[in-house]
Amino acid sequence: HKAFYIEELEDQMKKLHEDRASAIFEKRATNNDDEMIEVEAAVKAAMSVLSRKGDNVEAARSAAQDAFAAVRKQRDFPVKLDEFGRDLNREKRMKMKVMAEARQRRRSKAFDSKKLASMEIDDHQVEGESSTDESDSESQAYQSQRDLVLQAADEIFSDASEEYSQLSLVKKRMEE
Repeated sequence: HKAFYIEELEDQMKKLHEDRASAIFEKRATNNDDEMIEVEAAVKAAMSVLSRKGDNVEAARSAAQDAFAAVRKQRDFPVKLDEFGRDLNREKRMKMKVMAEARQRRRSKAFDSKKLASMEIDDHQVEGESSTDESDSESQAYQSQRDLVLQAADEIFSDASEEYSQLSLVKKRMEE
């Protein structure tokens, strides 16, 4: 009679993982698109300088940096006031700023975690269980929901006899 509850918990856990993966995928795609626009402009500028001036690497680097800055500046959305004096582009500017800062934090966090991982070999981490593409609040919400599902599973299986308490024991029993 517990099969229904077990299946429901499995569905909840599956949906939780799918939602998290989908949100991370969307965020990564958006970040990649934003960064590619800037990088493509910088590369085009550098290639243009190199094709005109030959091997002048310093000029190419300068052109790439200027192009990178120009693309960022285009995204700054100028002040545009409505009839009440409100800035219509303020929200867009703030959103772009927050996204850029979040990208920078994630890069820094990823770099730090890779650095720590290279120092600590004993710490086993499951691929996909950690992401630098989600905020702390998103990560905490996921953990909270996951803990609730696992807690419910513990309650459902709390009255199971010892011989069914571990998967290895069940497998051994089925093989006999």
